[in-house]
Amino acid sequence: MAATQQPKVVNLVAGEDLNGDYGAAVSLNTSGQVVKSTTAGQLVIGVIAEDPERTTVAGDDRVPVALIAGGGVLRIRVGNAAVTAGQLLIASTTAGGVAGVANVNALTANQVACGVALEAGASSNLIGMLAHSVAK
Repeated sequence: MAATQQPKVVNLVAGEDLNGDYGAAVSLNTSGQVVKSTTAGQLVIGVIAEDPERTTVAGDDRVPVALIAGGGVLRIRVGNAAVTAGQLLIASTTAGGVAGVANVNALTANQVACGVALEAGASSNLIGMLAHSVAK
């Protein structure tokens, strides 16, 4: 029987208001604060694990982040293009969203996928993702 692995959740300093962003893919800004990922080349470190109870203030509040390195199955938000089950997921140009790529060969140089889609999803949907980093 396979065991279930729970994600590793830590509270990190917010770099912007993340209220209402449950499932958003996040990266670190140059100050080491959590912000929504906004470009395909960004390294996704985790996913907002639960919605903050109020508006978050940059540099002042902490938000719960499920770390990619912690493994497990995470809920993540699809960006502006649909993804299919089995695709690798990368940060998209939609703030906090992810895009799908077919396989490791579809990654560009130095691009890192944050996991594998466990189900299909349309723009803005939350989908299950097996969290693990894959680089080309």
